[in-house]
Amino acid sequence: MMGTWRSVRGWFGVGTVGVVALTALAFVLRISGLDQSLYGDELFTYELATRGSLAAVVDGVRSSLEVSPPGYNLVAWSLVQISPGQVSSRVPSLIAGVSLVPMVYALGLRVMSRSAGLLAAALLALSPFAIFYSNEARAYSVVAFLVTASTLVLLTATRTDRSQGWWVLFSGLTIAALYTHYTALSVIAAQALWVLIYRRTRWRPALVAFGLAAVAFLPWLPEFVKDREFLTTTPANALTSLLAPFDLHVLLDGVVRWLIGSPFEPLSVIPGKHAWVIYIVGVAAVLVGGLLELQRRRAVRIGAELALVLLVAIAAPLVATAYSVSAGDLFLERYMFVSLPAMIVSSAVIVVSVRGWATIAAAVAFLTAGAIGAARSVVDDARRPDFLGAAQLVDMSAGPKDLIVDYTGSGIFLSGPIADQLTINLRRRHLYYRGVPRAQLPPSLLRDSKFPARVVVVVPAVEGLPSPRTVPGFRLIDEQVFGGFDHLRVLVFERAKANGRRR
Repeated sequence: MMGTWRSVRGWFGVGTVGVVALTALAFVLRISGLDQSLYGDELFTYELATRGSLAAVVDGVRSSLEVSPPGYNLVAWSLVQISPGQVSSRVPSLIAGVSLVPMVYALGLRVMSRSAGLLAAALLALSPFAIFYSNEARAYSVVAFLVTASTLVLLTATRTDRSQGWWVLFSGLTIAALYTHYTALSVIAAQALWVLIYRRTRWRPALVAFGLAAVAFLPWLPEFVKDREFLTTTPANALTSLLAPFDLHVLLDGVVRWLIGSPFEPLSVIPGKHAWVIYIVGVAAVLVGGLLELQRRRAVRIGAELALVLLVAIAAPLVATAYSVSAGDLFLERYMFVSLPAMIVSSAVIVVSVRGWATIAAAVAFLTAGAIGAARSVVDDARRPDFLGAAQLVDMSAGPKDLIVDYTGSGIFLSGPIADQLTINLRRRHLYYRGVPRAQLPPSLLRDSKFPARVVVVVPAVEGLPSPRTVPGFRLIDEQVFGGFDHLRVLVFERAKANGRRR
């Protein structure tokens, strides 16, 4: 009877209850953003997910439409066939993003202690960066889950001689990661380096596992080469070079956003100025506690298992930096997401290692600042631009013969999936014109007295970008602004002439 009670108590101990609660918190923070309007590169995923067959999806991935492996798109396509709609294309990221919380707990528990695991799980649950990409119809959250799982499995596989099953699982996870996103390569390289340094006696099964993954990826290798060349020569790369040429400021800003911020908001907004002060307090507590530990000759010893986590944590940032220096201005925070779970585990281990009051002070500071950042990341102004709300107003305001002027694109995105951010949300047919902000409407569109009764203009509500206050021959009858980290302004004009059509 006592043995049974101890078993039950073990299952429902502090660690289990804590990680279940933190996983539930992560789910609540992430599910609230699942119904946002699709934005940016998500439109490429949705275009592929709504195709008629798996073969058509693979053809689309092989074309210039996509520069990633097919894994995420195939899963998204399957879910959209079961439940049509934009939300379904985000479900894999949501599942992976929530599942990462118990995964980092297990990793922290494995390399150090239950306290480190719980702290890591809490920090990941509250991470604005992780919250954002758990709502993204792209592969970043899924590949992060796969490489974190493979890291945990690798630790287990290298501990015992009878671990064939673990090596098979590791190889399978590695193959899945490679076919999900190319950023997995940086982590796989770090894992291989760790085996060479710390687990040389396991080189035979490791060689087989990595070799199987390499052989499995060979059929996609030509596409990888083609995608790499395309990524460095497209107009999108030229735009990145123009807007964010790689330098020390871009590097530091990107790393800090990755650690405590959000990809599309300035750090003064997420996590915010107050959170910044609290983070500084936490860092100071770690530094002071670390110095005291050194004085007591109790410096943290980096064991083999912690070394693997540290290598995985720095792998993606190092590769992203090296790639930007050598191949072009492609330092984007999202390319580092694959290493974020390991970095959070590493941070939790450091905090717990300083011991005593310093651990408590740092943990409270980081969790408080993380909670502030998480709260700020789920408010309306931190969400993706509300193209759905704007489209609903357009549908209510304009008929099939009325003109919709869409200024929400840019010069390189006046065609293709990203140009459809507004149109995929429209439920009625309209006459449609796409233009670049600040461009003038062609006079011929408005010259004919039979065309149209109303003109609806949708334009980014960006500071310094003027909205059209007049349209010749029309009067402004409605104006609304829709939220998100980029606001949208919808202006409804009605024909003012007496011979205009009545609605």
